[in-house]
Amino acid sequence: MNRAKWFGLIVAAQLGFLTLWAGYHEWLRQTAPTIRLQCHPVDPQDLMRGDYMTLRYEIDRVELPGAKAGDDVWVLLE
Repeated sequence: MNRAKWFGLIVAAQLGFLTLWAGYHEWLRQTAPTIRLQCHPVDPQDLMRGDYMTLRYEIDRVELPGAKAGDDVWVLLE
């Protein structure tokens, strides 16, 4: 095989790999379960950055016995 055919084969292999990889991740995104969290909007105004909106999630304010403010808590979503 000459260099042009090898080059074309390598480019086709790379394009094929990237296409399959992107397709796999798109399939994962399409079939993943959707989790909806209740949130409360907070609308701060910053003089340097302008107007923006942040969200405060209801799950952020759950009080757990034995947990202090600032502790990391891991939960299983079902």
